[in-house]
Amino acid sequence: MYKYRQQLEYIKASARRELESNIKQFKSAIVRELTYIYKNENIKDLEELKRVLRKQFQVPPAEYKIIDQIVSESQAQISGIWDEYFQKLGIDYESVKAAQAVQFHQLRQDHLAAVESALDNAIRRGMDYKEFRAELIKQNVAASNATTLANTAIAQFDSAYMHEVCEQAGIEEFLYDGMPAQRPFCQQHLGHVYTTDEILAMDNGQGLGGLTSLGGYNCVHFWTPIID
Repeated sequence: MYKYRQQLEYIKASARRELESNIKQFKSAIVRELTYIYKNENIKDLEELKRVLRKQFQVPPAEYKIIDQIVSESQAQISGIWDEYFQKLGIDYESVKAAQAVQFHQLRQDHLAAVESALDNAIRRGMDYKEFRAELIKQNVAASNATTLANTAIAQFDSAYMHEVCEQAGIEEFLYDGMPAQRPFCQQHLGHVYTTDEILAMDNGQGLGGLTSLGGYNCVHFWTPIID
């Protein structure tokens, strides 16, 4: 199992690096969209920009396509590793579709909330649009939200695919596994074995199920099946 887990974590780490390398591109797309709205709507000041932002703001689909491609490729590699692992154990099963998609609607809301917060700060400081734009360029402008949701989708797929196959194989116990924990939730559960029902009853406080997300957004831990 150790060899396969190493391969799975390598895939997730590679996806994180690729997503992080695109942060500048995500950020630029958001700034371009704001500038387009500002000029196209003949907006006079930041107060007016804030009023029209919620209705007008969109991140160009091409930027989301990059995220979707990285996630899809990672999920395909992860499913291949789990297929190989369970076949080597002689378990007969049909391929399972357990894709955890990136929630692009939530991603837009996160981007919008971050931009609105930055706008409020700029208004309090008496900035004009040129100063506000320069300030945004220095920041991530919620680009990190894109990588967080994508990384979470990849980790969720890893866990969901494994649990689906284990259910078919009659495997019902799992070890909360991985590196030393920082979050209290993970510290409480790391190193302990749980049944599927116990896992389903877990509450990590982030609105994400423990079965697929363990400790929540950006959690680096994983479930290891207990196989007799």
